[in-house]
Amino acid sequence: MHPREPVTRAGRIRARDLATVALVEEYASGCELCRLCRDRTTVVTGSGPHDADVLVVAEAPGYHDDRTGVLLAGPVGHLFDTILADAGLTRAKIFLTSVVKCRPPTGRTPFPDEVESCEGWLFREIQLVQPKIVVTLGQLALRLVTGRQEQLREVHGAMLHAHVQGRDVVVWPLFHPAAAVHVDSLTSELRADARALGTLLQGARSAPQPRSAADDIPSPLPEPVPAAVVPAPVSDDPDTGEPQLAFDV
Repeated sequence: MHPREPVTRAGRIRARDLATVALVEEYASGCELCRLCRDRTTVVTGSGPHDADVLVVAEAPGYHDDRTGVLLAGPVGHLFDTILADAGLTRAKIFLTSVVKCRPPTGRTPFPDEVESCEGWLFREIQLVQPKIVVTLGQLALRLVTGRQEQLREVHGAMLHAHVQGRDVVVWPLFHPAAAVHVDSLTSELRADARALGTLLQGARSAPQPRSAADDIPSPLPEPVPAAVVPAPVSDDPDTGEPQLAFDV
């Protein structure tokens, strides 16, 4: 896949040449590559830690997002915050972005050419943040990130693997909170899938750091010291150390 190069008021640029997430968001905020720029109030760019382990991809800004500049705002945002809590996360711990950065008129699904025009920003965000898990909200985000025609109904709440921008990542598909706001029956499934994500994250954080070959090299015996000042023994068992975030991808 070769995303189209974004065009801004400054002219044609290559998203892959932007060295930081801050630069990506700066240039994206002036993008005029597709028709969505005509009716937008705000370009809703990605936000969150630039080294987040979890990156969440929504579909497009909604009505409240377009007016506040905050992705997943309003009633949809309240439900989103709830499912983050179910997963043991907060907005401060994730990088949140979307397939397109401008709200489609009437809140419709973005057209294929609009997705193609905007995907360069998203893929560069993923490349720079280097998340270990990409959480997709809705089928459009799922298919774009994985590059496969996955059926969300069949794979939601299950761990998938994808090769994104030269890296292997875990993809965790969820229903979009906006769908659950309008279809009550989806809310319980969405929250259950979020709790399963939390279990995955908790297990990953608790996994011991892999031992290296250097760990098996015996250390020289220490010089004898007076018994009164012999320090308490320190275990070299990695299981007793600080839990390390580790993912088998």
